[in-house]
Amino acid sequence: LILDNNSFTGPIPFTFRFLKSLRELFLTNNPYVNGKLDGFMLNGGWKDSLHEMRLYNNSLAGPLPTELGELTSLRKLDLSNNEFTNEIPTQLGAVPGIEEIILRGNQLVGGIPPELGSTLQESNFDFKVLDVSGNALTGTDTPIPTELARIPRLQELKIFDNPQFETLKKPKVSKFLCNRVTTQAFAMYTDC
Repeated sequence: LILDNNSFTGPIPFTFRFLKSLRELFLTNNPYVNGKLDGFMLNGGWKDSLHEMRLYNNSLAGPLPTELGELTSLRKLDLSNNEFTNEIPTQLGAVPGIEEIILRGNQLVGGIPPELGSTLQESNFDFKVLDVSGNALTGTDTPIPTELARIPRLQELKIFDNPQFETLKKPKVSKFLCNRVTTQAFAMYTDC
């Protein structure tokens, strides 16, 4: 279902949950689409079929629902440039084959959950991209949990434009990870 670049207004219709074998949901660049995700996503008929969800450049708000972790076939998730708040749910790491999580340009707080890294490390060998840049993430001691450094195929880790990160201690990460992760921002926030 591709509904990009329209002038839709209001929340995502609750009836979307009845789309039984939905593989792709692209609803991008609709600045007047607002509301929360959890109302339409819970109990969706496509929990086991959705491969790609791109809902960027809208006005969606509220916390990210923990039920994102129940989308068992999800490979790519892009919720960037919305108004999501609260913390990143640890359940995102529970999606068995997820390859990309892009959450940049929201109002997310807290840190990158260490559980996200440890779950992805244990169960997912295809995870390549985590982009949480442009939020209000703070972290605790270090911006990057050491658990993320152990994800086997991680290629991009974008954490820039989180002002609090600049004042935190840079974590030491393995040379192996430093050589694999290709983003300049990664080097800014780590001791490579």
